[in-house]
Amino acid sequence: MYLKEIRNYKPDAKAAKADVATKEFTAPKVPEPPKNDVNLEADMKTYEQTGALN
Repeated sequence: MYLKEIRNYKPDAKAAKADVATKEFTAPKVPEPPKNDVNLEADMKTYEQTGALN
C-alpha cells in the first residue's frame, strides 16, 4: 500500500514554478567620486598675497 501511494504522488505544480518569481541579481551602480574644482596653486598664491603667513 505504501509503494502504491508513493507512485501515485504528484508534486504540486505551484511549487515547480517558484523560481519564476525570482529576479537576476544586478549589482548597484558604482558612485562616481566627487569632482574637485580646486586649484591649489592659485589658492596658495592668493593666500600668500593677502599676507596671512606674515
